[in-house]
Amino acid sequence: MVHPKIAFIWMVNTTERLVGLNATLHAISQCKHKDRLDIWVAASTAEIEWRILAHLRNSPYKGMAIRTLNVNDTSWHGYKKKLAAIIGKYEYFIKCDDDLFYGHHILDCFIEKADLLEDPGNLWLFPVSSINSLTTDLFIEDFVEDASVRQGIYQDFTAFDYNQYPNSNGTDDLVPLKRFFLNMGAWDAGALRQYMLDAQYFNGGEHPIRHSNPAITKLNTYIIDHIKRIFAPQDYVVTPYPGFYQAQFYVMRSDVWFHIQGLVDQGNIPRGLIDETEINWYSKFNNKTPLMIRRAHVIHPALIGVDLKHYHQVMYQAIQHHLGA
Repeated sequence: MVHPKIAFIWMVNTTERLVGLNATLHAISQCKHKDRLDIWVAASTAEIEWRILAHLRNSPYKGMAIRTLNVNDTSWHGYKKKLAAIIGKYEYFIKCDDDLFYGHHILDCFIEKADLLEDPGNLWLFPVSSINSLTTDLFIEDFVEDASVRQGIYQDFTAFDYNQYPNSNGTDDLVPLKRFFLNMGAWDAGALRQYMLDAQYFNGGEHPIRHSNPAITKLNTYIIDHIKRIFAPQDYVVTPYPGFYQAQFYVMRSDVWFHIQGLVDQGNIPRGLIDETEINWYSKFNNKTPLMIRRAHVIHPALIGVDLKHYHQVMYQAIQHHLGA
């Protein structure tokens, strides 16, 4: 049986993030199903696309067939323009942000499990990533084996000054969430997840990991100290996991993505800066099932509110040292 190609789209928005491209290409080069992938590197400006091409000329992976795209749009809207320009030619696509690190087995799992999305009730498939509003606590539970480190991270979540937590995420009033955090007491990941599921937030993905530098430092330090386990195959479990996923990395049917964008254009779904809020909204209010790959360990060094460049560079250097990529 001949399987259709899947678009793999690496979304890069700044030249400084190009340092992570070799680690991505390393993962693809090791993927046993790499012949199923069409590799795209999607840029926001002509300069970034030029830098990509220059980078590839000096890359150990320059022999790989890699397509580039430039949408000439550095705004948030450029994000969706990249996907829309590519995925119409494919039944499935994998979207991957430029600040993620993982082993090739994650890609193999994506490709092998993509047919689960033939069921119209299943919306998208994503891994557990280290810093993500929905999956952080699962990553800590599964990957951080040192109980003292886990407790230290939880204490950082509890000790965060929630009076300093933002009052808005750009779409939602977060003042009630701040009160929830202030009244929580000891860290309770399940209570936060239920609160977010019950709330009417549009963005929906909130977690102290977005803002707590001490927690991020502890988690990233532990990951670096145990980096080999990130790149080792795991006993994966695909499970339904409703919630608001910060969609750095996922596989989805292209026609479903376009259907959701049509609902946005018609005003049936609020328009978000990027597609993840719209997809989460569609999932929640149309009873669609998000599928999560448990024990798929993906590194996302930081979200917002912290020194993104610092955490990305520290993690990248550790991975380069481990892989020699």
